[in-house]
Amino acid sequence: MKKLIILFCIFVLIFFSVSFTVSQINYKDNVIAEQTFVDFEDGFINNQGKTSVFDYGFYSSKNKGCGWIAAYNVCNYLGVDITIAKTIKKFDLYGTNLYSLLGTNPFAIIWFLNGLDINADISFNVDKFDMLARTSQVSILGYFSFEGGHYQMLVKGLEDNYTFYNPLQTQSLETQLSTLDDTLKILIYIK
Repeated sequence: MKKLIILFCIFVLIFFSVSFTVSQINYKDNVIAEQTFVDFEDGFINNQGKTSVFDYGFYSSKNKGCGWIAAYNVCNYLGVDITIAKTIKKFDLYGTNLYSLLGTNPFAIIWFLNGLDINADISFNVDKFDMLARTSQVSILGYFSFEGGHYQMLVKGLEDNYTFYNPLQTQSLETQLSTLDDTLKILIYIK
């Protein structure tokens, strides 16, 4: 039993050491990349494919960055001053799943937002999504399957419609959810 505890402690130490090292290396590169990044639409990132200049975990943000993009877009929407490089650094430290191989941990998005004094919470109850999104300033819809997943910021629009970011589209939440049949769905909402 003692050997098992020692092995576990070594594993944890290595895991966090790698996360710290990756976050430091990526941060330096991402600060430089951010100086020339111009692919914003009205202050938001709406095309994840154009974020390939940013490193996220062991990968390019182009393929794995929707989580930090959704969190960054929420900050921009709420007027919170934060850089792309600092956003990614926080997620590299504690928010990626296997150094972003499996994307971003949804609870890390909540920790990140709460750390910026944004009162965020999560719901797994799809029946309450529309009510929660309507009463929230801004929300993040997450959906996951064995084939992948994605996060999108959404803001209440006219009538029953929402504006979804990354990619930019306007439609009802019901329509968006109907395209996601066999997926786990979450809503991160701002109270």
